[in-house]
Amino acid sequence: MNSCGAGSFTRTFTATDDAGLVNVIPNNTAGTGDDQAFMTLFTNRVLSPSAPQRDREFFGYAGSNSRGFFRYTQFIKIYDEVAPEITYTELDECFAGAGEGCRPTVTIEFTALDECSAITVGVELDANYVVDNFNADNAAALGIGVSVENDGNGNYAVTVTNVPVGEHALRVRANGIGNGLGLAFNTELAPATAQNVLHQNTPNPVHLETVIRFELAPATLTLRDAAGRLISVQEIDATAGLNTVELTNIKTSGVLTYTLTAGAFTASKKMVVVQ
Repeated sequence: MNSCGAGSFTRTFTATDDAGLVNVIPNNTAGTGDDQAFMTLFTNRVLSPSAPQRDREFFGYAGSNSRGFFRYTQFIKIYDEVAPEITYTELDECFAGAGEGCRPTVTIEFTALDECSAITVGVELDANYVVDNFNADNAAALGIGVSVENDGNGNYAVTVTNVPVGEHALRVRANGIGNGLGLAFNTELAPATAQNVLHQNTPNPVHLETVIRFELAPATLTLRDAAGRLISVQEIDATAGLNTVELTNIKTSGVLTYTLTAGAFTASKKMVVVQ
């Protein structure tokens, strides 16, 4: 692309072999009134605005004080034809969630390199992945944390926290190019034998009813008052993993103790009941 002096003019050359010529034709040498200046791709030094030449005239330039001064500006757009390369560490087939709410933290490591350009990595999460049908979700709105760290040498680690049970997928793209790298993974409930947990009831304090969560099956849940008197007993035929029991119509006020028993495992917590 070329720009020239007074009577500003720009023309784009489309072929790599184009030679842009600026001609100043004096015509009658007695004065400058009939002088012409124009840009052309042809060497015949004859102004022809029509096809095939389509020359462009610089009106006023030939007779101006800047005659003979040319400024050539070239803009070059360089295309990086080689996409960034992303390699990653194979994932486990399944991640077991054995923490609070059976929601694990998943870390995925990969390398992204590009010989020509600086790398910008973007990560998207599909929290309910269907094979060959990736749909990015708003992870924050789902309570899922997604963070990316790198060491400055092309090595990255994506950490996904508070991952719910189910099929998920991450899409990693470098410099926003293409469909990126798709990494599918699955989270499952941990077996009850892996960790026996009795969680604090919610809400607490309690007004008439509350919910108790535990990771154990099967089990017995007992509820006693501050003096140790038995209020209720429930036999729970629960499944492996996270279970929920709802206690309703609690009419005894004060500090109560609930105890979960399964085989040799026993755990107790307290709740406050207000009427």
